[in-house]
Parts: sequence; structure tokens; C-alpha cells
Amino acid sequence: MQIATYDVFAGKPYCGNQAAVVRIGKGRLSDRQLVALAEELSLAETASLRVQNRELIFRFATTDRIISRCGHATLAGAADHIFTTLLPRRSGRYEWSGRYRVGTCAAEWRARLTAGRRRRHNTNGLEVAVAWPDLPTFATALPPGPMYRAVGLDSTDSATELPLCVYNSGNFNALVPVRTVAALERAAPNLARLKDFFKKFRLPNKSSLTDVHLYCVQRRSNRSREILLRCRNVFPYGLLEETATGTAYVAAAAALANHLPALQGGNRVADFHFDQGKGKRRGKIRVHWRPRPGEMPEIWLEGRVFPIIRGEFVSLPFNITATA
Repeated sequence: MQIATYDVFAGKPYCGNQAAVVRIGKGRLSDRQLVALAEELSLAETASLRVQNRELIFRFATTDRIISRCGHATLAGAADHIFTTLLPRRSGRYEWSGRYRVGTCAAEWRARLTAGRRRRHNTNGLEVAVAWPDLPTFATALPPGPMYRAVGLDSTDSATELPLCVYNSGNFNALVPVRTVAALERAAPNLARLKDFFKKFRLPNKSSLTDVHLYCVQRRSNRSREILLRCRNVFPYGLLEETATGTAYVAAAAALANHLPALQGGNRVADFHFDQGKGKRRGKIRVHWRPRPGEMPEIWLEGRVFPIIRGEFVSLPFNITATA
């Protein structure tokens, strides 16, 4: 069983968000075993990856639980398949595509090495995009007072014209609009208050929140399809803050597409550019949103992926179950 780590949604190595990809060949890991590996690796998320009928089959874990979706680990898995299987074939190709599956949901992935990076992919990275398999939907509104207090802000810091709510992207993302970048930088998430908020706040279907996503719209225009946002993601899976996260961005894009007048009721294509994190380690994420009348919008989650470590396990506390 082999393993690799990647920096995802990164502008250069040692930025973005870290993900581990465990290639299990024809075997299968139980939930308990995958969580045990994720706990040992102690990264934001760990993905198990196997190839079946040319599809990439994913499962995801954090250090304490199985999760249904993980955007940045999906990009890492597609990159891992290219670096370990497709690129070594030396076919002269620099663009690839295929399909991936998470549970019962399936969608496309694509990746490319640009001309200037073809010989230096380890230091310049791989551009990867994955189509989101289903449409994020509104779950419920959020109580403004307790929510803003939990992240160290008050009502004067809120952007009341933007959606304060929970969207279901496969995870349940709390979307919290902030009026200015200065307020977003000043936010000081309170761990005790966040734990209390997550414990008390329940969604209509009795599910729990996955994370809290603070976002500030920096630039939007009725003439331009680009929307620039500055973001922070706090308390995902019990961590205080994460550098870059894919599911929350897909949720935020869906919420804004449903809310911003320039995007409502038409065929307006939008490119959302998210700058996430605080300090030197930041994430750069893109979501491409293309409406299709009568169908689910086409949603692509995009970013650059850098390989960091590649190796194999020399000791496992369990046996891998073989699959047919």
C-alpha cells in the first residue's frame, strides 16, 4: 500500500492545504482502518483511492471520522493518479481526463501540465479540476448573534445583503458574510464558543455542521463574470482553522449564484476566485459556475496541486481486505 502527500489549492509548494492519498490497489480498508491511518498522518484530510473500471473511487477521513466529501483531497487523488500512473507512461500527453466516484455520486475530472511546466511539474504543479456531482442546496438560516460572537465579531461586521445560512455540499457548510477584509482578518474564533455553537445548533434533519466559512466579497461587477472573495474557514472537524477547503467554496458559489442579482434568473456564467487563510500559508481556489436551463448548473472546482512526499507503509496495524 502506497502513500503520497500533496499541497492543494496552492500557488507554490508548502502552501495551500495538505492532503494524503493512500493507494490501496485491489484491497479495501474499513472505516476504522482508514480513520486510524488518517490519525497517524494527522493532515487535514486523507483519501483512499482505488481504480475500478477506469474510475477513481474515493473515500475520505479526518483524524476522527469518515466524511462524505472533500474537495481538496479529490483534486489530490486525481493528481496522484496522473503522477504515479499516467505521467510515467511517457506518452507525450500533457492533458488528461476521466471520471471519479464518491459513494453513489460520479462526475468528471480533468488536469493539465501547461507548456512552461511540463518538465518541472514537481515544482510548478499540476492544474486539476473536478466537476461537482450534485447541486449544493440551502439547508437553513443561521442565528446572527451567536454565530458572529463565536468567531469574535459583532453585528456591525456583518454583510447583511449577503446570505448568512447553511448550504449542503455533501458537508454542511455554515456561510458567514463579513463586511470588510479588515474585519475578516480581525476575526478571532473562540474555541469554547464554537464548540458550544456546534453542540447546540442542529439542522432540520438532525445532522451537524461541518465548518464555519467566513467570506468577504471584494469585487463583483455586472459587466464582469469574475467575483473575487477573501475567506477563512474555521472549526472544520474540530480544528480551529483550515487553509483551503473545496466543499465550502462550492457551497458559497451556489449561495451567491442564488442570491446576487447579477446571477439570478439567467444564463450568467460566473468565475469565483477565493483567497483563503491567514498568514503565509494560503489557499487559491476557483469555482466555475455555468447555468444550464432545465438542468443542474455545471460546477467545476479548480486549483493547483503540488506533490510533496511519496512512499509506502512499512508497518500496518491491520490486514487489508482483498476485493473481488
